[in-house]
Amino acid sequence: MGFFRTMENAAGEDLGWFWRGWIFSNWKLDQGVKEVRYVQNDPAKGSIITLENREEMVMPVVLAIGQENRASDTLVLPAEIWQRGAVKHIAFRSVSKIRSVVVDPRHEFPDVDSTNNVWRADTTAIKPY
Repeated sequence: MGFFRTMENAAGEDLGWFWRGWIFSNWKLDQGVKEVRYVQNDPAKGSIITLENREEMVMPVVLAIGQENRASDTLVLPAEIWQRGAVKHIAFRSVSKIRSVVVDPRHEFPDVDSTNNVWRADTTAIKPY
């Protein structure tokens, strides 16, 4: 336990989510984009991106978001977003329609099912929020 405490002290944060997923269990990771909705059906008022964690392991989330106006953003969300459940609604300040949302765009996490990591506007209906 001394090693774990030392690592947490050096990191300056609770790494319990990491120890449980990688050291003490045989959990899998499967994060995905469920849907994208616009506030009051208007992209300029913002959007709500719904993410899912379909397996037991929790990890931080990296999102690459592309908009029709060619703006692109990267959001990095901490693993703690999963503490209160496996579905999260993320508010994003969009100014135009979202073209795509990609979870883990650099393929750095051990996601067991990458088929749900990409949401594209051209293949998915956008619902009002």
